[in-house]
Amino acid sequence: MMIGPSNGINQILRIYRQEKVEGSKPAAKTSTGKEKDELVISDEARVVTVAQQAVKDASDIRTDKVAAIKEAIEKGTYQVPSDQVAEAILNFLSGDKF
Repeated sequence: MMIGPSNGINQILRIYRQEKVEGSKPAAKTSTGKEKDELVISDEARVVTVAQQAVKDASDIRTDKVAAIKEAIEKGTYQVPSDQVAEAILNFLSGDKF
């Protein structure tokens, strides 16, 4: 298994690098006369944040499919075609994703 940066992070970094500040204005001053920091989040960043949260909140387990397979196993009706098993074994041994 290969572990590396996810495509989501790469996409975020690409968007970040492409962002150009257009029409920037001077920093606002506080009552003490010092400049205050300002953060502007692009629409793309908001969409990415919402998408990341949706993925994080999503369940990795499809309970409806698990229940159906469990039921079929209990009834003795669950069958996996042997050619699919053989292909999955070969893919695993050759390092391909299955």
